[in-house]
Amino acid sequence: MSLIDVERPCEEVFVVRMATTDNRVDFQFIDAMHAVMDQIEASEGAAAVVLTGKSGSKFFSNGLKFEALSSEPGRLLTTFHKLMARLMSFPVPTVAAINGHAFAGGAMLAFCCDWRVMNSAKGWICVNEVDLGLPLTPGMAAVVTAKVDRSLWADMILRAKRFTAADALKLQMIHATAPPDRLESAAVEFAKTVAPKGENRSVYGWLKRQTWVNELRALESGGLGFANAIAQRLDQGGSQGPLSRL
Repeated sequence: MSLIDVERPCEEVFVVRMATTDNRVDFQFIDAMHAVMDQIEASEGAAAVVLTGKSGSKFFSNGLKFEALSSEPGRLLTTFHKLMARLMSFPVPTVAAINGHAFAGGAMLAFCCDWRVMNSAKGWICVNEVDLGLPLTPGMAAVVTAKVDRSLWADMILRAKRFTAADALKLQMIHATAPPDRLESAAVEFAKTVAPKGENRSVYGWLKRQTWVNELRALESGGLGFANAIAQRLDQGGSQGPLSRL
């Protein structure tokens, strides 16, 4: 079964569909995403990306896959950082069509996109690492705090509050909502309006890198913060620490 599907409802828009039930992020998922991004980046002319999950699915993405995180935490966190950095600096416009729940790493994928449109009928955005006993890496924290107002950091990161589409729109975490049967088409229609901005890939990518210079530095530095200590312990076969409960 394909992990990522690509459709082109029109010449300038690529719909990148995460194709599993909960779109957990592991090494295979990350490799599949990079392959699709290679294809889009090599295209010519006006272009934009709509990132979404399966129509009718409960999840946009449920974050990092626990089995991969427990077995190779350092490697998974590092490769996920590279994916987030690439998505955040991708040289064409990106629109997240959040069809369902976006938890933890799934929320970060949405935040790495330039614009976000969310299902008005169901789904939460939630950064719930605190409930999982997991730290945020400096790069992850940088992504979240760049896209969420400072007044919400405590609720989002320290309380793991679940934000509905209505909440997220009011608080400017997202840019629009749409009913489930119109979500993807609404995202595609918006993507068409910004696709011409991505015709010059080098300029668009450079502008993103300058806009998110601090966030990209945190993602690309290789630093995992407190998560690095957990990763090293588990990589060495240790049984203690927050990840050992997963």
